[in-house]
Amino acid sequence: MSLLKRFKLYDQKKEWVVTVIPLSGRDGFRLIGEGILKHIQKEVTREELQEFINVHNLMREEELGQIDIFQIL
Repeated sequence: MSLLKRFKLYDQKKEWVVTVIPLSGRDGFRLIGEGILKHIQKEVTREELQEFINVHNLMREEELGQIDIFQIL
């Protein structure tokens, strides 16, 4: 498992809520929750990950700054 492929998802308050770890050898991810989603720890497919992101309105770190720019405009 490569640490480089891990990424974190954040909520609208820019609080880290989920670490996403790609599963080696399979098309899937392990989700490990933090903070308000601390109870989350499960394996999901790519489609389930996208649904999870949409349901909880989460963003990757690089997307956080884009939200601020659009709010200013």
